[in-house]
Amino acid sequence: MHRYKVSKNAKDLIKELLDVDSEDRLGSKYGASEIKQHDFFSNIKFALIRNMTPPIIPRLNGRRDTSYFYQYKPYDDDVPDDWGYAAEQKFYTPKKNQMKLTSLDDITSSINKMKEGN
Repeated sequence: MHRYKVSKNAKDLIKELLDVDSEDRLGSKYGASEIKQHDFFSNIKFALIRNMTPPIIPRLNGRRDTSYFYQYKPYDDDVPDDWGYAAEQKFYTPKKNQMKLTSLDDITSSINKMKEGN
């Protein structure tokens, strides 16, 4: 498995994007402009980005071509116990009984309402 050094700004960006409180989450108040102002993007000139030539232009063999993505079968230690591996699809898929991520906001909202007495 590859180990990459993650910058302080990258860690902070990820932390702010994944804030449990959706109202405090980066981008929740002012959208993409709030995210673009984060220090991680300080060297990006968003107004000029459409005029730039991308460093890589993939040549795809159809809409489902994933040949530019690294494909591997994970070691047993790398796979969380509650996830299954779909070998033919080359990605992790949650088991049927796993809670959907979208319901996390519903749970958080319910907990907050209980705390407020609603």
